[in-house]
Amino acid sequence: MKSLVKIAPNYFYSSSTNIKNTARLPLSVCRGSERERFELAQRYSDMLSEHLDKCSKNDSCSVEDFTQGILNILGKNKIKFVINRNHSVISRGSLGRKTSSESFTYSLGDIFYTHSTTNIEGYNFELPLSKDKTRIKSKEVAIHEARHFFDHVCNPKLIDFRTLKLVHDDEAIKLNRRVYERFAGMSAFVPKCVLKKLVEHDLNKMNDEQAIEALQTVRATLKTEINAYNDGIKYLKKKPVKNMFAILNIADIKYSCKYEQKLKLANELLAQRLKLARESIHIEQKSSKSKTSLQDDFRLSLGLSDNS
Repeated sequence: MKSLVKIAPNYFYSSSTNIKNTARLPLSVCRGSERERFELAQRYSDMLSEHLDKCSKNDSCSVEDFTQGILNILGKNKIKFVINRNHSVISRGSLGRKTSSESFTYSLGDIFYTHSTTNIEGYNFELPLSKDKTRIKSKEVAIHEARHFFDHVCNPKLIDFRTLKLVHDDEAIKLNRRVYERFAGMSAFVPKCVLKKLVEHDLNKMNDEQAIEALQTVRATLKTEINAYNDGIKYLKKKPVKNMFAILNIADIKYSCKYEQKLKLANELLAQRLKLARESIHIEQKSSKSKTSLQDDFRLSLGLSDNS
């Protein structure tokens, strides 16, 4: 359960995320460090790429082959996902989460509490489909979004909606989104020092918990974006001459987004904030011990014992 948020004199709210078994792989399959989980996702992505190449020699593939490839890789692990046509004019494709929610309210005397749970049940692929929705027009886009999918099912932490605890804190929501948008939307022409200064300005308005949550969300997003673009380029390089312009285009998108540089900055800021948070906890603990020690000294000066 997330920490309580007071939204009225006698009303408190809390929220949590429940990741269903249909949205993540069991620990028996993807146990290990974050690095090991990403390596597993990489193997799955490579397996899907090989499968699609066997099914189709051109740059497109059927929805059936894409679906069956993922099902074969997952084996007995029943992860829910659907494939829809991408209608966005901005993005080439996307991976969304299929969710449901539930809440309950209870009272203790004249104090009321409401708890809300968001259930992550599966995924929605938005891909460039043919008019009859039977073919995916671009294997590279399919592999890009599939890598997001594999990263998520292998790393449940990527799925968790970290900002749920901010749901009734308008200022915290605004700051969290601003930090995310600074990293996600900042162009290649903005120097790192400027981005750092802008983000630090927002982080200074947040408490340790909120700042750490915001930076962890940014870091997770940047990692899976880097993975997805790398896998897309890796696929295109199988036919380097034919796909030369496509490779240059994807590489240009990746460069303009500065994902690696932004990830390095996010890691630096997160490490700094974690250090400050630990130091703050240490100071509080030391202060608490000092107060206890002074109380003990006072009791001894009065000739009192703990049993007095």
